[in-house]
Amino acid sequence: MRQGGGATPDRTQRGAGLLRRYVRNRRALVIGIGRSNLPVVEYLLRAGAEVTAADRKTPEQLGARYGRLANLPVKLVLGPNYLDELGGYDIAFLTPGMRRDLPQIAAAAGGGTLLSSETELFFDACP
Repeated sequence: MRQGGGATPDRTQRGAGLLRRYVRNRRALVIGIGRSNLPVVEYLLRAGAEVTAADRKTPEQLGARYGRLANLPVKLVLGPNYLDELGGYDIAFLTPGMRRDLPQIAAAAGGGTLLSSETELFFDACP
């Protein structure tokens, strides 16, 4: 996990499930809700996180993925301005290929949001 600031899990202390324990009762943001991040949303919910899912696509463009998310206790932030309100999250899981140097992402990290990814979550769950 890459630190954005604040008290966060230390990679050197990582054991099975450290990230899972960290997200419990925390505000988690999943940016990009394509095929790869839908399981991340579900995993975070099972781990006890308060989850927001964000994507530049509209509900119509997301189709069945929107329907799947609409049935979960997830806040959705959709449309072209989906990156405008990234403050206030403890951790953000970025979709593969999302640049961490985007101004909105960099500002969130500078404000204390821990940046992570689906891959880091996998390695945490399966050391």
